[in-house]
Amino acid sequence: MRTLFLCFLFLVGLLSCENDIADVNRVFADRQTNVEIAKEIEMTYSDSAVVRVVLKAPILVRHLEGSEPYQEYPDGLFVEFYNDFGQKQGQVSSKYGLRYESKNQVILQDSVVWLSIRDEKLESDELIWDDKEHIVYSDKWVKITQPGQEVIYSYGFEADEDFTHWKLKTMEGSLPYEGFRKEENR
Repeated sequence: MRTLFLCFLFLVGLLSCENDIADVNRVFADRQTNVEIAKEIEMTYSDSAVVRVVLKAPILVRHLEGSEPYQEYPDGLFVEFYNDFGQKQGQVSSKYGLRYESKNQVILQDSVVWLSIRDEKLESDELIWDDKEHIVYSDKWVKITQPGQEVIYSYGFEADEDFTHWKLKTMEGSLPYEGFRKEENR
């Protein structure tokens, strides 16, 4: 009899549970269900089983809403690039980054530093990598330091992905002229 009574109480309790939809909506209103957050990430991108890019970041926030999902790196990122033989070809870091998945575009902002295999260093407030066009560019001021400490400043910059060929839009700087001698008056 006691078991039957306990079962009866359990069934009454179960049937009397009801959630008001307004209460449920209030619970989930403060939560972003269209955002994924990952911490201390390391992603490896490969092509035909060859590692091309290794990306590291303290935080990755994936925004999944709308027709334009994107990835945000609010605490910065560090990326290394590799050639067909697995040799490091360059690296880039910034304090903030965005990656638009549908556009295949990465925007790096705030203290962007690119280092090439030839010891060239590019610094800027913004650098955009267009994976569709295979170019890297900036419409902001850039500073390029080459081996030997030659420094070039430019407003606007464009290069191929591995920085082997680049062009400057408005240039300013100093470069040494080797072999230049002032002719003596006779």
